[in-house]
Amino acid sequence: MFELYKYETHKLIFSDEDIEDYTEYRMLKDLDEQLFSILSVGEKNAIEVLEKGKENINFLCEKLVNDVYEKWEKIFFNENVEHYHKLNPCKIGLKMKLIREANEMSKTELALRLNVNRKTIALLEDGDRLPSLEYIYNFCKIFDYSIEKMLD
Repeated sequence: MFELYKYETHKLIFSDEDIEDYTEYRMLKDLDEQLFSILSVGEKNAIEVLEKGKENINFLCEKLVNDVYEKWEKIFFNENVEHYHKLNPCKIGLKMKLIREANEMSKTELALRLNVNRKTIALLEDGDRLPSLEYIYNFCKIFDYSIEKMLD
């Protein structure tokens, strides 16, 4: 996994992998900026509360987080968005597999918790399919993992 600081400090990029990582980083940063430009103050505050811990979430905060989720879905997973096709299903799938295995959960158990079949889990983890936003959101919720980190 690449480290963001090397791009923010203008460190020279040498390898093809660094260039690919930087391209993905810029794409996600642009999409992230688009999202935050359309969020209300309340929605931004709800995200901060969510990042501090799930025990701080009340009904209003949960509604605002769901509103953010809907906006995020429109920006990040709209096939008309210029960057949608550039998301790498192999990298996302590998992260999902590593997270699932680190939590000692079987594909079957994860499939049951996400209400999908085991074959779907295999296709996603192998990078044969780009997961839907709903899948990523629910996956991250199960493992208490940041969506931003998932897409980094």
